[in-house]
Amino acid sequence: MNLLFVCAGNTCRSPMAEGILKRMLREKGIGNVMVRSAGVNAANGSPVSDMADQVAKKHGIDLSDHRSQPVTEELVGWADWVIAMTPRHRDLLKEQYPEKEHAIILLKELGRPDPRPEDLEILDPFGSDYWEYERSFLELEAEIERIFPYLDG
Repeated sequence: MNLLFVCAGNTCRSPMAEGILKRMLREKGIGNVMVRSAGVNAANGSPVSDMADQVAKKHGIDLSDHRSQPVTEELVGWADWVIAMTPRHRDLLKEQYPEKEHAIILLKELGRPDPRPEDLEILDPFGSDYWEYERSFLELEAEIERIFPYLDG
């Protein structure tokens, strides 16, 4: 199974999500899941933000090799699931890739039968302090744990 996390610039949330899921997959001994990340407004080749890197390192994840990339038709085609951080990202992706609409979801939709619209966004820490990055990381970690029951199906 191939999973693509998508945020805006691919320098904060989606690379942290990619790193978190890769770590969890290793810890659980799951080897048949591939994970990548991209951004709907990403430049090509930017490193993760300094704060995202610091927070990830604190949690045992090395993002120093990450380089941002924009969402492309090739990446969306590769993915079994395209997992967006906000409804805006999801809607942009569905508009741009209607043939993959069935595979484009919000991270916070998984396992939630009737989520409230105001609860669907992953906090964007861009430009914030360390503690906002930490809060975003912990939110991602909790939500990503909810993916595992769906990996077989």
